[in-house]
Amino acid sequence: MPSCPYPTCGKYLQDQTGLARHLSTVHALDSPPPRRSTSPSPEPPINARDHNEGSYVDEIMWDGVEERQSGNWIDYGSDSGAETGSDDEREEEESGEESDEADEPQVERLAGDGGRLEKPLEYGIEVQEWAGWPHNEHGEPLHPATPPPAPDYLADPKRPFFPFESQRQFDWAKHYVRYQYTKEQFMEHTNLLKAEDIKPPFKSRDKLYELVAQIPYGQSWINWKCATFQLSPPDGETDPKIRSLYLKRYKCYFRNTAEVFSALCSHPAMQGHQYYQPIRINLPDGSFFISENFTSVEAWERQAELPKGHHHVDIQLGSDSTALSAGTGNAAMHLVYMTIASNPAFSKRENQGVLIPIGVIPIPKNPDGKRNEEWHRRHARRVRHHAMALIIEPLKGKILSPNGSLERWADGFYRWSHPQIGSHVLDTPEASWSSCMLAGWCPTCDMEPAKLGVGPGQPRSALQSEQLRQEGAKVARVHGLHMERPYTTQVGADIHKCIRGDLLHQNIKAGVKDHGLGKLLFPLFEVLGGGKAGRAEFNRKLSLRLACMPHYADVRRFKDPLDNVGQWTNESSIALMKLIRETYAEVPAAGDDDDEESGFSWVRLHAWFHYVTWTVQSGVLDLSTTAYYETAHKVPKAGYRSSNHCDYEEWILQYMSRLAALDIMQTHLEAASIVPHHSPIDTPVYCDPVIMLPKSKARGTRACRMSALEERLDLSGLLAKTRSYLFKLTGDPDSRDFNPMTEQFNTLTAEFPVYPPPPYLSPDTCRTLSQTIWCHRNYPMRGCGQRGRHWARFDTVLISKSTGAGDIGLAQYSVARPVLFYSFTYRTRKLDLCLAETFETIDGGKLHSSLLEPIVRRQTTPTGDARLEVFDVANIYRSVFLRPLWDYDKEPDPKTLTHLNILDDWHGKWVVSTLTDQNVFGRLYKGIERN
Repeated sequence: MPSCPYPTCGKYLQDQTGLARHLSTVHALDSPPPRRSTSPSPEPPINARDHNEGSYVDEIMWDGVEERQSGNWIDYGSDSGAETGSDDEREEEESGEESDEADEPQVERLAGDGGRLEKPLEYGIEVQEWAGWPHNEHGEPLHPATPPPAPDYLADPKRPFFPFESQRQFDWAKHYVRYQYTKEQFMEHTNLLKAEDIKPPFKSRDKLYELVAQIPYGQSWINWKCATFQLSPPDGETDPKIRSLYLKRYKCYFRNTAEVFSALCSHPAMQGHQYYQPIRINLPDGSFFISENFTSVEAWERQAELPKGHHHVDIQLGSDSTALSAGTGNAAMHLVYMTIASNPAFSKRENQGVLIPIGVIPIPKNPDGKRNEEWHRRHARRVRHHAMALIIEPLKGKILSPNGSLERWADGFYRWSHPQIGSHVLDTPEASWSSCMLAGWCPTCDMEPAKLGVGPGQPRSALQSEQLRQEGAKVARVHGLHMERPYTTQVGADIHKCIRGDLLHQNIKAGVKDHGLGKLLFPLFEVLGGGKAGRAEFNRKLSLRLACMPHYADVRRFKDPLDNVGQWTNESSIALMKLIRETYAEVPAAGDDDDEESGFSWVRLHAWFHYVTWTVQSGVLDLSTTAYYETAHKVPKAGYRSSNHCDYEEWILQYMSRLAALDIMQTHLEAASIVPHHSPIDTPVYCDPVIMLPKSKARGTRACRMSALEERLDLSGLLAKTRSYLFKLTGDPDSRDFNPMTEQFNTLTAEFPVYPPPPYLSPDTCRTLSQTIWCHRNYPMRGCGQRGRHWARFDTVLISKSTGAGDIGLAQYSVARPVLFYSFTYRTRKLDLCLAETFETIDGGKLHSSLLEPIVRRQTTPTGDARLEVFDVANIYRSVFLRPLWDYDKEPDPKTLTHLNILDDWHGKWVVSTLTDQNVFGRLYKGIERN
C-alpha cells in the first residue's frame, strides 16, 4: 500500500493510481517532496517497552524505516544539493545521459502566452521527521506502511441517529435547540403540526432535552462543572469594607479541560488537516519563513527537547469579557476558550468546532460601584487567578507528565503527546492582571512606561519576576510587578512568553482610535485655533481633502466623518482611518517629538515592537487574535436573550452544552457519510494571481473595427500602439496593417493572495482577495446624492514588469491607469489588452518622509498629453491607491477638484499608498525594510 511521500501528509492510498491522483490534486501546487534516502537509518525506531526512557532497540524490524530520517535537507530551486525531478530524470543523470529538454533557468520567466511574470523561490526545508510517530492504542510504535485503523465515527452503526429515531427527528432537535423555543412556542408549534395531520417529532420540550442529554458523543467534556470558592482577606487587613468584600462566595464554571484536549486531538473534522512535525523553512539570506505555528522557532526547539517519536502540542488559550446586554443591568460574561496549534488555524477562523469554551471567570463587583480603587483591583486579580487555576487544573496531569499522554488523533493513530500552554491571547488590561503586572507596564519586556515609545526592553521571564517578588513588595513595584503569582506557575509555563499580540485591540483600538484620533488628529484642533472653531476648521479642511480622494475598491466614503465618534464600529473605524491616514499623512502631530504625553506611549501601541518576536516564536499574528473569540461570543449572547435575565449563567451554559452535543453529533454523522456536509471545511488553497475580463462585453457597446473604436472613444494612438505591440510580440510585418474587430470591456476582475506564496503551502497562508478594476466611461454614482447621474471611472493598477533578481518594493511593478480594456483575435489567438496612462517614479525612488511610501507622477509626451502604452491584462497585478501629495497650507479648490476628476486634472505628485491592506503592505513595504 503506497503512502504519500510528503512527510507532513503521509496518507496511505490503495494503489499507485490512487497515489498519482492524490499527488495531482492535493499536492499539485506543493514543492517536490524530499527524496527518500536508501542509506541505512542512523537510529532504529522507538521501542514500545522503553519509550519513556527514550532508548531504542538494536534490531531493525522495519524495512522502510530508513525513509524517515530526521534532519533531511532539501534545497529546492538551487543548483547544488537539489533532490528534485522525476524518476526518469534521475535515471538519466545516473546513466550520464543528457535530457533532451533544457534545464529550466532560475530566472524570471513569462508564464504561458503573455502571462504573468513569475520568479521561482529558493529555500531549504528541514523536518523533524521522528516527531509525532504513529502508535497503536497500547503505545507501541507502528511500521510506517501501517494503514490507519478503520474509523469508528458512530457509537451504534445500526442506529446512526441514536438516541433519535430518525434523521427527521435529529433535524428538528437542532432547529428547536438553536432557536431556543420556549414551552409555549414549542406547544404552539406542536399543535400546528397536528392540525396539518403531521406527527410532531417530540411530545414535549422536556422530552427533547432528555434525548439531547443522551447523545453519546462528547459526554466526557460537554457538560459544565461548578466550583464555589471564597478568598481569605490579606493578613493584617482591618478595613471593614475590604473585609466584607472577601465574604462573598464566587462560582467558577469550567469543563474537564483534559477531556477537551483529547477531543481537540481526535476531532473527526480535522482528519487530513492536522500536522505533527515541526518544519524549518530557511531562506537564502539566512532568515526563516514563518507562517503557522509548526514553522515557528519555538515549536522546533520544544520538539527537539522531547524523546524521539513524541509530539509537542501547543495549547492556545484566549479570554475576553463580552457584554451580554447593555439594557438590563450591564450583564457580562468572561469566557475562556481553548484550541490546539496542531489543528490549522483556518478551522478556528471558520468556526469548525475546534474553538471550545472551557471556563467562565467570575467578575467581581465593587459594592460602591467603583472599579478603579486599588483594593478592589487586588481582590479582582486574586479571584481571576484562582478561577483560571481551577479551569486548567484537570490539564496538570497531562502537562506535567514527563512521559506525555497517549492521545488518539483524527487520522486514527495514537501519539505520545506533550501539551503545554503556548499562547494566551488577551486584551491589554487583561494581559496586565494575567501577568500580575502594574497597569501601564508592558507584560513582555521590562521597558518603563515613560519610555515605551523608545522600543522594546529586555524580555521578561517568570523566573526573573519570582526573584524580584522575593526581594519584597517595594522592589517588585519598582519593576512593575504585583505580589500575586500568575496561574501559569502551577503548570510550569511562563506567562510573559505566553502573551501574544492582539491585532483587534492593538491595531484597531489603539492604532486607529487612540493614537490616530486622540494623539494625531484632535491635537490639530489646537493648531487650528482650538475649541469649537478649531474643530469646525479641521472638519472643513478634512472634508475638502476627503472629497478629492480618488476611487479605490477597498476604501469607503463617509458623510460627516468625525461626528458620533463614540458610535463607530470597528469596520467603520478601519475604513475611515484609511482615508484620514492617507489624507493627513504629511501633517505632523502637535508635540509628538518633544512631548511624551502626546507621543508613542501606550502599552497597546508598544506591543507593535514585539510583533516580530512573537511571529518568530509562535507564527503569524493574524492567526491569533481576539477577533475569533469575539465571533464565538454570539452563542452566549443568543442564550442570554432567551433567559430570564436573572440567573442567566446556568441557562447559557445549558444552551451551549446542548448546542455542542448536537454539533459534535452532526460532525460524526458527516464524517461517516450518513448525512451530507452541512458546512464542509473549505480549506483555502494558494492560487496564483488571476486576471479575468468579463464573459460578456460592455453593455451598450458592440464589436467594431479598432479604427472605429479609436474614433468613437477619441483615443488617438490606439490602433498605432496596438500594431506596435503586436509587432514586438510576434515580429509579423503584417501586423502593421492589422485592423481587427474589437470588443470593449468596462471591468476587470483580479484575484490575488493576501501574502506572497509561502515555500511550504499551508491552509493559513493562502487567503485570497478579489477586486473589480473599473475602466468605465458611464459609471453610475450610487449613494452620493446624485442618483441617476453617471461619470467616468478609471482605477489605477500595479503592472508586473521584468525586474532584476534584487528588485524589491515598487521596482517590481509599473503604476498605470487603464483607459480601455479591449479584446480581439489575431491569427486564431485571442488577446486581452489594456491601453493605459503610465506613471514614473520620481526623486530617484525617494520615499515619502512621513510614512515611507514611494512617490510617482504621470508621464507626458512633449506636447503635454498623457503617455499611453499597451499592456497584456495578464500582467496586471491589482488595483492600487494613489494619494495626491499637496502641501498642508494649500487647499484644493472644491469647485475644480473632486474625487471624480482628480486623476484627470491633478498634475502634481502622487503617493503610492502602502497602508491600504495587507497585500499592498507586504508587496511594497518589504523594500523599505531592506533599505
